[in-house]
Amino acid sequence: EASVPGKGYRTQNDRYGSPLSGDGGGWGQRGTKSTNDGTWNWQYHGTTEGQPGPGGPAIVGVAPLTTQLINGGKILQTL
Repeated sequence: EASVPGKGYRTQNDRYGSPLSGDGGGWGQRGTKSTNDGTWNWQYHGTTEGQPGPGGPAIVGVAPLTTQLINGGKILQTL
């Protein structure tokens, strides 16, 4: 259950509370690091929970090259 909408994910129940995961960044930006300080049991496969990933290029829309007009434009088909 997210403790704050849009601000990461965590689990809180009668047994334990997980660290809050990091916020997502914008297009091509890094997400923020987790608010968790104690990585005691939150390390898996040599990685630390909530570390930001590398930023990537922004995704921009492009016209599909496989669109064909058929029957005078009455049928728009993507192959």
